[in-house]
Amino acid sequence: MTRGRHNAAAHSWERRNILASSKALVYLFAIATCLGVSSPVASQELLELARAQAIRRPGRPVEIPAAPAHNQPKTLDQLTNEAVAVVQVTLSRINSYVGSRGDRVLTDYLITTPMVIAGELPAPTQRVPRPGTSPILTVYGGEVVLEGVTVRCTDNNRDAIKDGAQYLIFLRPSRAPSTAGASRYEVYHGVIFEVSGDQVRGLLNNADHVFADLLKDRGTPKDLVARIQKAAQAR
Repeated sequence: MTRGRHNAAAHSWERRNILASSKALVYLFAIATCLGVSSPVASQELLELARAQAIRRPGRPVEIPAAPAHNQPKTLDQLTNEAVAVVQVTLSRINSYVGSRGDRVLTDYLITTPMVIAGELPAPTQRVPRPGTSPILTVYGGEVVLEGVTVRCTDNNRDAIKDGAQYLIFLRPSRAPSTAGASRYEVYHGVIFEVSGDQVRGLLNNADHVFADLLKDRGTPKDLVARIQKAAQAR
């Protein structure tokens, strides 16, 4: 009987620790969201989330949305001047992984067949584009498995990127360490547009508001490229 009470007490103590850990993670989530941090959990907490989920809700994924974006409207001249490069490219997904701080899932895309509209991209070092030699675009979001638990980060501020589709993107240097032989970039100010035939569609939820000046009289992709090039010449 004494051993049974001891085991029950130990089990109760373990459950209280798990619940306390989970409550702490919820608290961190709330703080990060209020502060506008792009990731809702603190350093190394993705692994802790996965471990807690495996015990409390086995078989269910961990879902982590990005914090709401608050991109202010900018003119075409501002966007062109502030981006390190503007390109029309095909994006090919490489992989998703936990970021170096352990607090978010990131996805890398290979930038292929680039047409540089403004600024510069390094020339590829290989005739056939492949990871490690061609520029890479890194975005928030993706899916990984930790401790047998699916962890999924989603950027609800924009539509998902389609593997193999063509995009017009304003780039900024990545904040992540560069891979040897490859330059890494991020989307600047949310300026990424899907190009399909004669249509240009902003992925950002409120693209028509944030990029009103860029998209006025947008016409065809060719017309938009010409306007960007004209703005770049003036800088």
